[in-house]
Amino acid sequence: KLNHPFDIIFIDANEDQYVDYFEHALRLSRAGSLILIDNVLALNGKLHAHTDDNRAQTMQQFNKTIASDQRVDTTILAMGGGMALCVVK
Repeated sequence: KLNHPFDIIFIDANEDQYVDYFEHALRLSRAGSLILIDNVLALNGKLHAHTDDNRAQTMQQFNKTIASDQRVDTTILAMGGGMALCVVK
């Protein structure tokens, strides 16, 4: 059992499970923890907003989810594939 929360958590895995990873990261966090999530805008040079495949739709929905989540303050950096920075409240 984890006794101390993490200060920084980095998520870069199967995009289909990002919501699950995000929820787990929140359980491992505390106020002030930083959750970084990779490839939220694009993957392999393809912008999620410009494609209709399942992965792109999944990431678009994930971005909406974290943007509206009241447990975190979120911003997305448009560098590389895009990185979400979520600060736990």
